[in-house]
Amino acid sequence: MSSSSSSSSYMHAAVAFSKVAGTLSLQTDQVVRWVPSSSSSSVSAFSINFGDIAGLQTSKEGAAQIALMLVLANGVQVASKPKVLLVFNAAQQTALDDREKFKTELAAAVSRNRASADAGSAAPSTPASPAAAPSSPSSATRAATPDTRAATPTQTRPTSTAASTAASPAPSKRPRPKDLPPRKTDIELRISVIKSNPQLRALHKDIVISGQMSDAEFWSHPQRQRLIRAERAKLEQRAGRNARLADPKPTPNEAGEMKLSITPELIRDLFEQFPVVARAYDENVPAKLDEGSFWTRYFQSKLYHRLRTSARSAASEHIVQDDAIFDAYLTEEDNQLEPRRMFNPHDRLLDLQATEEDHGETGNEKDWTMRAGAERRTLPLMRRFNDHSQSLLDSALGDQEEEQRKRRRIVGGVGEEYSDRPPGEGEGEEDEAGDSVDWIKNHYYKEIVIDELNETRRDDTVRLNMAGLEGYLSNPRDSADSTSPTKSTTGSFEVVPDTVSEYVGLVERFNAEVQSASIGLGSFKTSAGGTEKAMSRMVANLRSRSLNPRAASDLKTLPEAVQKSLVSLQASTTEFLRQFWNAIAPGPDDNDAWSAHPTQPDQEARLEARTAVAVKMAANLKKFAARIDDMLATSTTGINDQVDAKVEALLAPTQRAVDRALSIARARAFIT
Repeated sequence: MSSSSSSSSYMHAAVAFSKVAGTLSLQTDQVVRWVPSSSSSSVSAFSINFGDIAGLQTSKEGAAQIALMLVLANGVQVASKPKVLLVFNAAQQTALDDREKFKTELAAAVSRNRASADAGSAAPSTPASPAAAPSSPSSATRAATPDTRAATPTQTRPTSTAASTAASPAPSKRPRPKDLPPRKTDIELRISVIKSNPQLRALHKDIVISGQMSDAEFWSHPQRQRLIRAERAKLEQRAGRNARLADPKPTPNEAGEMKLSITPELIRDLFEQFPVVARAYDENVPAKLDEGSFWTRYFQSKLYHRLRTSARSAASEHIVQDDAIFDAYLTEEDNQLEPRRMFNPHDRLLDLQATEEDHGETGNEKDWTMRAGAERRTLPLMRRFNDHSQSLLDSALGDQEEEQRKRRRIVGGVGEEYSDRPPGEGEGEEDEAGDSVDWIKNHYYKEIVIDELNETRRDDTVRLNMAGLEGYLSNPRDSADSTSPTKSTTGSFEVVPDTVSEYVGLVERFNAEVQSASIGLGSFKTSAGGTEKAMSRMVANLRSRSLNPRAASDLKTLPEAVQKSLVSLQASTTEFLRQFWNAIAPGPDDNDAWSAHPTQPDQEARLEARTAVAVKMAANLKKFAARIDDMLATSTTGINDQVDAKVEALLAPTQRAVDRALSIARARAFIT
């Protein structure tokens, strides 16, 4: 690494190295140079020749940090490392553009280096920069010592506008800040799920890697599909913005001086929360100021005291000296009763009880507790908090494009909810007004109308009186069994009483029936055989528990090797059974065969595919007994004679399921 004092820089960006802010630049003498913003920084400046860069690596799209890593060659190291990680400190879109510019320039140099290495040429790479100067003798040396000169970034620029335009590649189309990262493929999601689930990984190895089942059949399980969907949601979830307002506070150092720590995260928060700061940075760095001078002057300017949220006072702005650069970005305080930024509320209903606790009992005196704008000095700060909260909600819920924003239709002074349909498209003014009025009645009236204040109105419906109503609404079987409608007893429908006397009679009959009802437990007789059988089972269960606290079918009583083999065997066999039953069970296509009228070749193809799966699974199930014998032969030593009995007891339900499946497979000639 080296640097040449006669070279000039033609590309700059605010970049942090080892968590120290600085300026990255490309020199016309084929050198990448980084200089810290503070001359007292513990990290020294460094320079890297284009010919010493072997490769480039960039951070993933949507990552928290926008970084570029330089892979060095020819034994060159920076800070005793063969790689240099550079983090771009700017607004997200600006940082992306800066990184792409540097990556384009350096990628061309890396390509030339590789081409020269393949051709066996020792000629140095030629940069795609204006007025390329020949390399100085010092640039040929591979010194690993960082630059220890004054850390003041070079402010020289290309001599001509044409040269400057040629040096900077055309900016690419800016992606939207809320663009989602590319969706993960199913293979990537399956690998991620298997890595995070050891049991599923073992099962996949037993039945898929061994070739007994295809990968698509394995992942067709509904539970595994849910795991894939949950994994996709987890991987595609993005971290939200910082909810705290960016308000750095100075701290005293050992010398008693006030010091502010500027981190890449703080810079990003300042740019996102205060667009005026990002605009000032883009317009002045590095054209008029380097990054260190920019932040030093910003925290001493009136703009900083205007935007801060802690210890904020009007006097602090008057004692600060004027700054020709930052004072140009000052605007009048938003301290009027009506804010400058007009909001479109979602709902025009106001809950008057929401602020009831703010109003004391004043009697006949005037209530001044909620007087708007009494303290105008606090209005800008409160509105800044509201704007920050709104921006957080927008970033969390997702912004909408201007041309796709939902609009509000105002009818009679009442705002309607958002509607995607633009005005005048496919509807007339009368239809629009009618729809809005209907919506207002359904939405707002039910919120503001109090039922207790409305006049009681009788229903306009007329009751239909029919003779023998039970015969029309009762069960047809009951009607057929009964000899006549008049003799039918309690039906499935009873006439609702209309008068008070009918209600009283109904209650009296109900009370009489309740008082006359009785429960005859004396007539209940138990079965001697059933009672004896139940008691014998309970006694046998208690006796087995007292003699052997751990049952013979307890998995934990087996050796560890047998436990693992047994769990693997049971899981794989269960998967084979599931695939077998799904293959032979009638599906929805079979039930809708007559209604959908599928073609005969389609039916035959589906039947052949399902039959092939059933034959394959039946062949795997046929090996169940042999797999048990192999497991016992390889996992046991013959010392414990009860292992075989315990394994048979544990696998008894699975064995019965396998036998049932094999009997059906033999009946259908899937196996012999």
